[in-house]
Amino acid sequence: MPSFKGVLKKDSNGNLCLKIRISPENPEEYEIPFEELLEEFINKRVKIDIMQLTSKLEDLNE
Repeated sequence: MPSFKGVLKKDSNGNLCLKIRISPENPEEYEIPFEELLEEFINKRVKIDIMQLTSKLEDLNE
């Protein structure tokens, strides 16, 4: 089951994105559109839990 941790942002077009690292080995962060993260679940029953973790980006990689 996918799990994503990152910073919720809006891109220049106003679309919701999650700023995350693609892999633990790559320190660069990318803004991934929510649509892309949830695409595989279209037309399926889902449960989405959202919680605020912390304001420190370093703590997101636990």
